Amino acid sequence: MSAVITLKSRFEFEKVYQNGRSCANRLLIMYMVPNGMSCDRFGLVVSKKVGNSVIRHRARRLMKESVRLMGRIGEKGYDVVLIARPGIRDKKMPDVDEAFHHLLKILRHKKPER
Repeated sequence: MSAVITLKSRFEFEKVYQNGRSCANRLLIMYMVPNGMSCDRFGLVVSKKVGNSVIRHRARRLMKESVRLMGRIGEKGYDVVLIARPGIRDKKMPDVDEAFHHLLKILRHKKPER
């Protein structure tokens, strides 16, 4: 079982928000930027708009499991921030996993903005 490497500091999250490409669907918002490292790092965000602490924690667990099962994003490392939307509240693992892979597919093929 591989551990998920996470973003921890506010500076790391802001760097991804400012420099990263973004995409969204009904369940998730994803920001992604190359980090120049050999590993992928993830940040998971679930605001109080999603629900109470039990619902937020469940959403975080679903997102983290989807990331863990996915493995590597690409050959070079990326910093990825996943933000849960209120629609994630009643969803099951296959729905969250499908939404995550949908956003990942879009951002992989999206050309960098210059």
